[in-house]
Amino acid sequence: MTNKDAGTTSTVRDKGDRNAAYGIAGIVAVIAFLLWLGNLALAVYGDWGTTSSDGYANRGTFGDVFGVVNSVFSGFAFIGVVFSLIMQREQTRQSDEMLRHSREEMRITLEDMKQTRVILDKQEQNIEQQRQATYKQSFESTFFQLFNSFNQITNALEMEVVSNEHDPQKKSSWTRRGRDVFESLLARLTELRNRNEAQAQSSPDLKLISGERGYLFEAWIRLAAEHGDDIGRYYRSFYLLMSFIDDAAITDAEKRMYAKIVRSQLSRSESTLLALNFFSGECSDEFRSVVTKYGMLKNANRGNRLINLLASEIPAEAFGRGHVRSRETLETLRSFGQEQP
Repeated sequence: MTNKDAGTTSTVRDKGDRNAAYGIAGIVAVIAFLLWLGNLALAVYGDWGTTSSDGYANRGTFGDVFGVVNSVFSGFAFIGVVFSLIMQREQTRQSDEMLRHSREEMRITLEDMKQTRVILDKQEQNIEQQRQATYKQSFESTFFQLFNSFNQITNALEMEVVSNEHDPQKKSSWTRRGRDVFESLLARLTELRNRNEAQAQSSPDLKLISGERGYLFEAWIRLAAEHGDDIGRYYRSFYLLMSFIDDAAITDAEKRMYAKIVRSQLSRSESTLLALNFFSGECSDEFRSVVTKYGMLKNANRGNRLINLLASEIPAEAFGRGHVRSRETLETLRSFGQEQP
């Protein structure tokens, strides 16, 4: 039986008790009235005598008859008081019972509310998990599209390599494609940098920026003039892919995992050229920051002469040493924007 059914049964029982009490009170009242009426009739129609001295005595007896009725009334009144006390006690008990039922209903309601809250929390968790799963699927789909596009751009690179160009008899040329191009680009950048250094030393009047960063900066300008379109398209695609990872609403561990996927595709020459790109005029602070944050230079050739000369100016985290930027790293990154060669 539910609390609602119990409450309904209690209400019906209360109404029955009240009706019974009213019935008993009515019966008592009728009996008392009949007794009083009988005594009155006896007094009126009885032979009590009116003139003799016995008549006065009989009238006294007549009065005593009403005294008996009064005693009956007093008894009934006492019974009524007792009955009222019993009814009050019953009502008190019923009130306590109703209060107990109310507390029980409140307890059940609170339990239902708690269970409902638990269900709602689980639903919210399921919705959040579904949202995260949907976002993860969308992210991975976009990531691999960008990743494939980046590889396609890399594989489409072509560069004609000429050897012994100053000796017509020994001069030869061939075409390098894909990631092999970076080896030739690195060799060409090194050649241009060495030429700048030799010209600066032999012809002081030439307007060349001296110092390692200056020689490399000028070399990047000449290399961009020769292969600017291919180099620019490659680095723009690379930065778009890395910035997409960095801006994604995923955990840092997941970001590093996807960055490792990209880094695993970079050849040794490709990573070395990426490090030297820090000193080109086209490399932005945002580009340097994302490369440093995810240690994208880990596969660079640390034995390269130019890397050794400029390694102190490249943040250690860029070579995969840790994932949290130090104060020295931030100061090094800022120096690229403050000090222009």
